[in-house]
Amino acid sequence: MIDSKSTSSIGDSPDLLVDGLPSYDSATSFPLSTTPQPGGSTSGAASSSTDAAVSAQQAYLFAGPSNAEPLKVPSTRGDQLVCNRQTEVTRYTSDLSTTRVTRVETYDPAGSDPAVLYDFLANISGQIPKVRLQITGYHTETPAQDQAVTINGVTVMQKKGETVKISDFNFFIDLTDIISPAGVHLSVLPGYTPEYRGKMCAAYGAKFSPSQGGQDGYAPLSTDDAPAHVSVGSGRPISWGAHDVFAKWDGKRWMQGLPIWAKPQDIRLEGVNQPGDPGHRDGDIEQARGKQGEPALTAWCQAYCADRGWLKEFILRKEVWGWDYGALSKAIKGAVVSTGYTTEVEVKLNWDEQEAMVMPSNPWTRINNETFYHVILCITLIYPLVYFFRYLCLLPWVGGRYNIARATYNLKPYPPLPSTYPSETIHEAQSRLPGLMKTNPQLPAEPVLRLGPKGVHYLAGKREGEWFAQWEERIKMAAQTRFRGELTLGPTIEPREVSLDGYQR
Repeated sequence: MIDSKSTSSIGDSPDLLVDGLPSYDSATSFPLSTTPQPGGSTSGAASSSTDAAVSAQQAYLFAGPSNAEPLKVPSTRGDQLVCNRQTEVTRYTSDLSTTRVTRVETYDPAGSDPAVLYDFLANISGQIPKVRLQITGYHTETPAQDQAVTINGVTVMQKKGETVKISDFNFFIDLTDIISPAGVHLSVLPGYTPEYRGKMCAAYGAKFSPSQGGQDGYAPLSTDDAPAHVSVGSGRPISWGAHDVFAKWDGKRWMQGLPIWAKPQDIRLEGVNQPGDPGHRDGDIEQARGKQGEPALTAWCQAYCADRGWLKEFILRKEVWGWDYGALSKAIKGAVVSTGYTTEVEVKLNWDEQEAMVMPSNPWTRINNETFYHVILCITLIYPLVYFFRYLCLLPWVGGRYNIARATYNLKPYPPLPSTYPSETIHEAQSRLPGLMKTNPQLPAEPVLRLGPKGVHYLAGKREGEWFAQWEERIKMAAQTRFRGELTLGPTIEPREVSLDGYQR
């Protein structure tokens, strides 16, 4: 859990002092805090509101990353990059298990222009992914002899003694409409996050934890087009053991609804080891925009385009966050178990197009993306050997991986109420709501108001507790009826009146 004594550097409010992280923001649970603020009032309000103190998790919900890029109207320049294919790739998790992610890839020649590349990443980030909560119940069977059985409408051959999973129900709930444009951000990873920064080994940011050698302890990757005050590059590489510790912490971070810019040094999570402090320096280039206001992502795009490597890659990853997924998953499993279902229940939060990869336009990328030629390269061992030596960092001239761009989608952001100010109270904000509703169509009909760093903020998405209270009975019904497909709320059914002697309900 979050260390309640810590101070988090969050968004536009670096000195915001926060409480302990709540485990589950349930509509039926105890309130997060009951500390009233002076001048606040919730009685007779036209909206749901609270003057409660901001918790650690919600402090992150009030503002995006400090280095967030401006997401403007989609640029036609970014549309010059044509996505050549969409594929599924395997990604290894911290516990050595695998997961499949959807990725769009392009090796369009227009990607060699830094401005086009930047606009392409901005356009991709502005496309809210389709988010689904998948709930599956299954049991296992071990046949005593070889037999042909029909599982989920498909006839398969089961071998004697081979244990197989058989799903009893498999349905999903669409969460896409919950995401508000106010919760969409594009940024580069902070320097304290180890990742590929133009090389084939994970490393910290150059200014955050400098590598050995080079001026000022690091060798900047500069370009002729880059402004003089901007240098990007890879800092001190992280060891395998330290990377494993961070990966497990990062997985727990997402499970508890914290963003990618949450600092390991400021928070402690139960069940995982705390990543060590790599020894940062002030002025992290990934967080600083520079004296002239140059966005950090622009400098990375320029560095990528100046890289001569013919196997270089620029990767943008999407992440949906904000809900305490661990607590919500536990609540959903509990609801299913309450129906009498006692075998395995699996809850997954999925979203489409989790990655976008830009590659250079050259014979290798074009040929390698053709199935026939890819098979030939594998048979002749050319492809495996090239990538093997590349991952061992023995072929630095072939180009590295730039895996530092992130598009994040908050399920429950709290943007500031229009025209609010730091000393405004909930009561004062409620008195302005009728007028604000007429001029600000983005406001919900009955906004949930909270005090935050900029004054009064409103909930632009939905809290997981409210969502679960709305869907709990439908989830139980779907499990009982062994439902498959998309689960919807459907029309509200009014209670029927039954006039029968002895009927009680």
